[in-house]
Amino acid sequence: MALLRLVSLTENIRMEEITLVFVDLALARAIDSMTKISVHRLIQMEFRLYLNRETQELRWEKAAVLLHKAFPQQRKGFALFNEWRRCESLIEHVQMLAERYRTLEEAKSVPYLEDFVYLVSDASR
Repeated sequence: MALLRLVSLTENIRMEEITLVFVDLALARAIDSMTKISVHRLIQMEFRLYLNRETQELRWEKAAVLLHKAFPQQRKGFALFNEWRRCESLIEHVQMLAERYRTLEEAKSVPYLEDFVYLVSDASR
C-alpha cells in the first residue's frame, strides 16, 4: 500500500512538472491554483494522434457521459433560460465533442451513446 502511495505521489509530481512546462510555453493555462488546467487545442490534437482508434472511442464516450452530467438538462420541454451561464460555459465543449463524433463517424467506429444524444438535444435548445 505504501508503494502505491509513493507511485501516486511520484506521478502527481511528474504531472505537476509537465503542467508547469506547458504553462511556461503558453500551451496550457492553470486555473484555480493548478487544480484545473486548460490545454491548447493543438496539444489536444497531437495527443489524439498517438491514441489508437479504440482508445479514442473510449475517451470520447467518457467525455460525453461527463459532459452530459455537467450540462443542464431540459425537463418537460422547458427552455434552459435560468441555466444560461452554465450552458454558455459548456457549449464550446459540446461543440467540440460533436466535431469529434463526426470524425469518429467517418471512420465508422463510433457507437450509439444515449448520453451524447440527450446532451446534443439539451444543448440545441
